[in-house]
Amino acid sequence: TEEEFKRLINSSPYERSIVYHVAAYTGLRRSELKSITWNDINLEAEFPFIVVRDCISKNKITQSVPLHPDLVERLKEKKKGSETNEPAFEVPSRLHHFKKDLDAVGIPFKDEEGRQVDFHALRTTFATFLQSNGANQAVAMQAMRHSDPRLTAVTYNDANLLPVSDAIAELPNLDGGLQGSPIGSPNLDAEGQNLSQAVARDLRKKFGNESESEEESPCLSHYDAECQNPVVAPAVGFEPTT
Repeated sequence: TEEEFKRLINSSPYERSIVYHVAAYTGLRRSELKSITWNDINLEAEFPFIVVRDCISKNKITQSVPLHPDLVERLKEKKKGSETNEPAFEVPSRLHHFKKDLDAVGIPFKDEEGRQVDFHALRTTFATFLQSNGANQAVAMQAMRHSDPRLTAVTYNDANLLPVSDAIAELPNLDGGLQGSPIGSPNLDAEGQNLSQAVARDLRKKFGNESESEEESPCLSHYDAECQNPVVAPAVGFEPTT
């Protein structure tokens, strides 16, 4: 949840906190984060962004990922005194550190459905935050760098956290009300909560085999011949300036 994520960011050690923040606000995979240098990060552009080069991206396409203003400020502070070819992030090498940080703020490593909060789960956090805050499917797919909409809508989206009740409450009021409306109490349990967990389980069973693998990119060295001169592309969704 948003509250849990804030606790994780505010309580974790500085270097890991920034890594978690970037992962959950860009959707970058662990292997990609390990290979990002300061040369890949443009913090002075009108719309700051990180370039994910084709040699480290899972889909082998160079793409730009826009940065949230909060991240821009944190990264500007972190960048001071760094060389452009230095790795930008100190990504934890072991899951042990992540589990320790989760435990420190009371976030269970596994939930009641057996789902595991490993580092890659921060990519689900990103997709869920996007869609729960109103991003349409096309925008969320582009931000996640997906080609299959089912990955964005189902596999990397926690239906339990979507504001279904809020969306229904925003439907227009009609004079005289809606007596016997099919969108009334049958959709709620005894305490008025959304019955989204069962729906989420069904969707995960149906599309569970669609999830991405966490395979390492074949090119992770910034000093590889193919990676020495990264192409700095404009941020996604913005026209380049002259």
